[in-house]
Amino acid sequence: MKNISATLRIEKNKLASAYPWVPLFKFAFPSPVGNIFLVGNNEDVTYQSQAYTAFDIDVELPSEQTSPKVPECTIKAANQSTAFENMIILTNGGVDTLVTITVINTNNLGADYSLLTWQFYILQTTCSSQDVTMTCSLYSPMDMRFPPDRYFGTTCRYKYYKGVECKWGGGQSSCDRSITTCRTYGNQINFGGFPGILDSNIAFLFSRKT
Repeated sequence: MKNISATLRIEKNKLASAYPWVPLFKFAFPSPVGNIFLVGNNEDVTYQSQAYTAFDIDVELPSEQTSPKVPECTIKAANQSTAFENMIILTNGGVDTLVTITVINTNNLGADYSLLTWQFYILQTTCSSQDVTMTCSLYSPMDMRFPPDRYFGTTCRYKYYKGVECKWGGGQSSCDRSITTCRTYGNQINFGGFPGILDSNIAFLFSRKT
């Protein structure tokens, strides 16, 4: 359970209240749609000077329990008017769109909801006559390096010249990260590449074994 403030905890624990908890959605769609602000409510909400338009939209957030899989959430938006579907079509399915979700209480709009804010990327969308369903993840696969590991034959992988891995303490002010220069400096024992690689001086590791 997130450690929300005492005021919000009291509001959360009420058996009945005229002030609902509602999810706010910021969709950072690419051009030509741009940012869209919606609230899962029957009336508009203004939060942090930003107006959120009432819309039939809801989210199923991931469980807080520890799990070996990457957390995902599902957002469902009503599609009777096809308004949301049209935005999805204009943005190539909305894939890789960043969605910021904040759950707020309408009686405490000035409270700190940072612990009740999540950011997800849309991975895929499906549309029906009733709903647009978006499956979201904490990160986009497009932001992940693939393959996960790269081994260069004649180029040093160390980020910092004369750093703790390089260990070179000579007077030269720069290095072009090549094995030739490292040998010229007499520091090849600490070279950060893999000279044994011959084919195109680069290799890719597609899987790791522990």
